[in-house]
Amino acid sequence: MNQRFHAIIGDMADNEYLAPSLRRLLIDHTRIGMTFYNPRNTGLAAQRTEAADQHDQIIALIEAGDADGAAALAVAHWELSRSQIESFITPAGMQIPLGQAPGTLTERGIS
Repeated sequence: MNQRFHAIIGDMADNEYLAPSLRRLLIDHTRIGMTFYNPRNTGLAAQRTEAADQHDQIIALIEAGDADGAAALAVAHWELSRSQIESFITPAGMQIPLGQAPGTLTERGIS
């Protein structure tokens, strides 16, 4: 992470009202990041690089006071992650043969 990001995080950490939320945010960010951007998945390497670059750009836009630019880039960042998030929330269905229900009769003609 770059120095500007650390400065912003440092300011939040020093605020007694924001510190608990920041701690939770960092925990959740790590958990979600490891879920969606597993470093062992080399197929997502380009997407991880682009996402990291977008983080730096968003911070720079915020520092420059460009709220519209930061918002537009945040939406683009969300779009980059959307497919991964959707696959996590709604995984592919399972194709499993149902078989017979427990307790059903297997012989014909028995009532």
